[in-house]
Amino acid sequence: MHTIHERDLKALLYLTKIKLIGPVSIRNLISYCGSAQQVLNSGKNKLMQVPGINEERAELIIQNRNQLDKSVDQEMEFIFKHNIQCLPYYDELYPYRLKNIHDAPALLFFKGQACYNQPRCIAVVGTRKATPYGKQFVESLIQDLKLYDPVIVSGLAYGIDIIAHRQAIEHNLNTIAVLGYGLHTVYPASHQSVADKMQNRGGLITEYRTDQKMQPEFFADRNKIIAGLCDAIIVVESAVKGGALITAQYAVDYNRDVFAVPGRVGDSYSEGCNDLIKSNKAALIDRAEDLIKALRWDTDLQKGSTQRRMLFDLNEQEQILFDYLKEYEDAHVDQIAIHTKMTASKVAGILLELELKGAVLALPGKRYRAIT
Repeated sequence: MHTIHERDLKALLYLTKIKLIGPVSIRNLISYCGSAQQVLNSGKNKLMQVPGINEERAELIIQNRNQLDKSVDQEMEFIFKHNIQCLPYYDELYPYRLKNIHDAPALLFFKGQACYNQPRCIAVVGTRKATPYGKQFVESLIQDLKLYDPVIVSGLAYGIDIIAHRQAIEHNLNTIAVLGYGLHTVYPASHQSVADKMQNRGGLITEYRTDQKMQPEFFADRNKIIAGLCDAIIVVESAVKGGALITAQYAVDYNRDVFAVPGRVGDSYSEGCNDLIKSNKAALIDRAEDLIKALRWDTDLQKGSTQRRMLFDLNEQEQILFDYLKEYEDAHVDQIAIHTKMTASKVAGILLELELKGAVLALPGKRYRAIT
């Protein structure tokens, strides 16, 4: 599934390969030049007018712009073969919670059923060496949140991450794994079966191409996406220098709600959580109700119940759109138009009627979700 023109995708892939050109510079270049393709067609003087692009960086862009090497072609082939959804930062389908983060990835790769723009999205992160205490808390938390249908985000690592993904699958909730590597592999390999199941209710997302060798710093950087994708982050067991604390700090920087599960004094796998609570970087959470109240989910749920009671009989075209949205969780106006063979303007009009009847919920980015 591709929402970007092939030539622009190829040009954008090339820009992501240039050393010293990060996501902020790519955004500035495209904003100034008009598109990734036009960036590659620009001369050095024009490129140097872009904020953050000095002579060295301009020359790096120019030197090899006519040599979109084999790795870019191979990446394109992989994308098409495996039906990877490519999400440039300016696309309407790009995760809306990430859009306003200035250094969010310029390009994301996603495989699965898109659910990253659903109304409720939380991250559950923690140590790779989860104790029975941490495991039990995650199981109880996700079970108690099932009624609210949140997307569960984590990193597919050992410990708390994989427990969170498995519990989401068990309770038929959408779950997303943010990867610190390309979509050509799964690490650890023992989590491949979980990754496969996730693609039916959620999926895998990454900023990394398949030609990028796995690096330790990638796993720290991916925590930025975990924090940015979500409304709130729950840290379940973490040492003082645990990776989950990096995610928590990003969440604080992004003005997300952060929760930490308290642990026994002296327990090394709870020291990080206890420190988050002591420093007021995280609210204490010991049950799902703490999160539900903080995020006002009960209020939203009551509003949804009122809307459902207001449903009227649907005409044939309204029923077609409503049934489609029930099947696909949420969808963009253009996707609905293609599926139903109606014009986008016709679909928009019907969706407005459905929204007025309380049958669908309008989401950011021209996406809609059935209220069932």
